[in-house]
Amino acid sequence: MKEFDLIRSFFLPLAEGRAEAGDFVNDGAVLSVPDGKELVVSSDTLNADIHFFADQPAATIAKKALRSNLSDILSMGARPYCYQLCLALPEVDEPWLRAFTAGLAEDQKLYNLFCCGGDTTSIRGHVSISITMFGLVNKGGSLSRAKARAGDAILLSGSVGDAYCGLQGLREVISDVPEFCRARYFVPEPPVAILPLFEQQKAHIHAAMDISDGLIADLGHMAAASNLRAIISLGDIRYSAAVEQLLACNSVSPHELLSGGDDYQLLLSVAADQAETIIKLAHEKNIQLQKVGNFEAGAAGVQVMDENGSPVTFNQAGWQHF
Repeated sequence: MKEFDLIRSFFLPLAEGRAEAGDFVNDGAVLSVPDGKELVVSSDTLNADIHFFADQPAATIAKKALRSNLSDILSMGARPYCYQLCLALPEVDEPWLRAFTAGLAEDQKLYNLFCCGGDTTSIRGHVSISITMFGLVNKGGSLSRAKARAGDAILLSGSVGDAYCGLQGLREVISDVPEFCRARYFVPEPPVAILPLFEQQKAHIHAAMDISDGLIADLGHMAAASNLRAIISLGDIRYSAAVEQLLACNSVSPHELLSGGDDYQLLLSVAADQAETIIKLAHEKNIQLQKVGNFEAGAAGVQVMDENGSPVTFNQAGWQHF
């Protein structure tokens, strides 16, 4: 199958007939930003055998690629609008492409998205996927990792360590890993339902970012951007039942869980006197938030304390490519 036949057969249906995409006949899309809104743009690249297994189900690869980008848009308080897909393929494998685009179509329906363009190329190597996602946010209402304030409470959505344990199970480093963890590695679950809370509590939610490289590493980025010191306690962090099961049999350590990455959850810096209210409101939307620490004035960085209040040292804070 030739390149343009491939685009018409597999990717044009993802445009869902939207005028912005122009039936993919031009070299770009034309996007209109509604009055009172701003456009938030984020890009991510996922490579086979780095971000996903080359032989895992194609639909799960598609969903992980889309959701990792969606997590970035969400962390800035924006609603996902559309995306562009750049796909580098070693060969044209029609069954793989059919499953891959079916996965994208399912998530487009789930998150109210459409594909507005992209590129398809050949590659000497494994599959590489780049997505650029566009989101809309009220003018002046975007969130930043650089606006945390001294005295703020640090809130964490969902749980961390699930995907890390899933990956270690798939690599056969850890045995008897619950299927829940494997599923979280294959397909993350960014907390999109939290968006209305961002809009309602914008005066009290000062900063946000997503967790992709590990809680300690990404919290360190927020602390550095805000020029603050983050203090978190191991005793305050709650894990999923699946991870608690692995902790109980010493299959994994808290150090690994907090630095493993692939969580695609959110860190929020919120006014301390509003933290419990925000946690309660999130719970009403079936979003789990937990307080894991505080920001204070001081040298930028992260200090982890154990259950006895003693400092804990991490040899590795999170994932790094180089």
